[in-house]
Amino acid sequence: MGGYGLRGRTTVEIVVREMGKEHGDDVVSLWRLMMEHVESHDPYFRMKLGSDDKFRSYIISHAGKEESVVYVAQGEGKVVGFINGHIKENPPIIEPSHVGFIDCLVVLPEYRRKGIGSRLMSEITAWFEKGGLESVELFHNISNQEGEAFWPALGFALLISRCTG
Repeated sequence: MGGYGLRGRTTVEIVVREMGKEHGDDVVSLWRLMMEHVESHDPYFRMKLGSDDKFRSYIISHAGKEESVVYVAQGEGKVVGFINGHIKENPPIIEPSHVGFIDCLVVLPEYRRKGIGSRLMSEITAWFEKGGLESVELFHNISNQEGEAFWPALGFALLISRCTG
């Protein structure tokens, strides 16, 4: 468990672990922060009324399941990031038959560019590999400038463009 420098002033010990029910409120707050950011850049993605409660139920139901996982990054006594993903089945005409799919990755703005997102990705990638998966997929919003820089830096490349009309 390594520490990550915060703008060179101090080192914060980051612990990554599987999400427990006690992390639900913090994860929902992080998710809301991400969704507000996405909404501000792209009106196509809008939260429905009551979305916090729906996301809380969704994320808690995925924690600890055999086919999905949620990890939290904790530092300075709080959850500073999370990632969730699941095993996705491809159509029967496509190889590989199953891939790892990243649903969401969020790190608090003041903790970004400290290696926390990469560390969360390492954890979930190891979980996918342990399950025998060789490929990881995700969607990211092209209006998210942070994602536009982050994902290629980890070796992800654009595969499909999803269009709306």
